[in-house]
Parts: sequence; C-alpha cells; structure tokens
Amino acid sequence: MVTVAQFIDSIEHLTAGSKAALKRHVQMEEFGANLDADCDELFKEALLENLPATFNVLERTAVKRTLKHHGTSDEVLLALVEIKSLLQVHSALQLDRFMYTEGKVTCKNDPLAELFRRSVKTEYGALQGRKCWCLLTNAVLPSSTVISSHLFKWEWSEHVHLLGFDDINDVKNGLPLWKPIEWAFDTSRLCFTFDKTFDKFIAKVMDPSILTKKLVDIGQEMMGPAWKWPPFPLTNLTFQDIDSRALEFDPGRPLRPYKRVLNFQARQARTYAIRHG
Repeated sequence: MVTVAQFIDSIEHLTAGSKAALKRHVQMEEFGANLDADCDELFKEALLENLPATFNVLERTAVKRTLKHHGTSDEVLLALVEIKSLLQVHSALQLDRFMYTEGKVTCKNDPLAELFRRSVKTEYGALQGRKCWCLLTNAVLPSSTVISSHLFKWEWSEHVHLLGFDDINDVKNGLPLWKPIEWAFDTSRLCFTFDKTFDKFIAKVMDPSILTKKLVDIGQEMMGPAWKWPPFPLTNLTFQDIDSRALEFDPGRPLRPYKRVLNFQARQARTYAIRHG
C-alpha cells in the first residue's frame, strides 16, 4: 500500500521544505476531522483562482510527471486523490502568510478600528454600562479588559475575499473576549471548533503548556498597569477550566461569528501545534 507520505517522497525535484509542508497536512487527523469540511471547499474554490508560486515550475512539472508515472492501481489512485488535494490546498492557501503568531497586528488604531470594537460589543449585546460580557467565560468584566479583536486579522484585510466576505471590520469577524483568551486565540494557543450536534462553538486549548496557567496572570502580563482585576472566582480560572467550554450568545440576538473564519484559524492553530509540538 502506497502511503501519502511515501508518495510525497517519491516526487523528484520537490524541495524538502515543500515535502515537509505537505506531510504536515496529513497529521492531527483526529482534530482535523472535527473541522467543518464545507468551509474547506470555500477556501479551495476562492483561493485556487490565484495560484501562488509556492511550487515553482520545476516542482509542478515533477508532480505531474510522477502522477502519470505511478499508473492507476487502487492504492495509488487513493494516494493521488489525497496528494492532489494537498498540493492544491497548500499551493493555493500559502498558509504561512496567515499564521496566528506573536507580534501579528490584529487591529489598527484608527477610527474604523475603534468603530469596529464598539460595534462588536454592541451587536453581540455584550456592553453593560462600564463593563462588558465575555462570551467564553460568560462573565461580566471591566470593559477595557474585554477585547473585540478581528478573527481574521486586520493586517490581512486585502485578502478577506478569500474567506467570502468584503469588509475586515464586519462585526461577524469579531468576538468580545477577555484579554487572556484573545491573546491565546491570536497566538494559536486556543481555537474554536463548531459542534453541529449542539450548534455550539467549542474552545480547544492547543498549547498544553498553558493549561495550568491562570488567565489573570496572562492578562496582567499583557496589559500591565492598565489591567483591571475580575471578581472572584475568575481570579483562579485556568486555561484548563475553559478547555472544551462553549461560547455563549444572547439568545435574543441572531448574530454569530463567521464559522468559516473560526474554522480557518483552527486549522492554522493545528498547523502551528504540529510544527512546534
């Protein structure tokens, strides 16, 4: 039986980096199986319209020649179906351009960004006077510590069409989250998957090293003197406590975040976890 990894290795002139990148896509299958396949189709359709130069001409020719050389046996056909899909997705998405890592810009300090922050909190029904509701902790917190950051980051605004919407400041591209949770999301340490059975977005902590850390410690580290302490018992809340917890929404408001954007970030977080262990 020809495995996908073996098939990748058999392609001449494909660089080691390209082979490694392709192999990463077949790992973490259990987690990947929970991500919404419908969203993947949107990525493929939109992004294949503009194939980048991830693979050079020599690599593309080598792939085509290898596909033709291997014939049509059942096991090779199975490998071909998967490898062709992986080649397309990897080549088209250029995933490294859209990694959620430290230092990436999530929001620019301009009037539109400020309007976005206010609109997200308002439209989700999170504002409560000088305090704000965090949709994951389901707690009312000092408003300055609840962040309305872009789910698909501000610095990628010229690419929003790839995920099927037009405006980076669309309120469905945001969520009101407590600062420590927003930090974990923005750095691939946490993501959200969609549970179709219960119609819920479920938090998944991707970095086991933060499970025992208290959220207040991260918040204080990130915000410094601007940090405002939450009420007890949130002072003892750890990332382990929010792992597998569902986002809570105002039942009287239909607004929900773009599922495809959360799906995209979850796949990026999975890739980051694979690379960094």
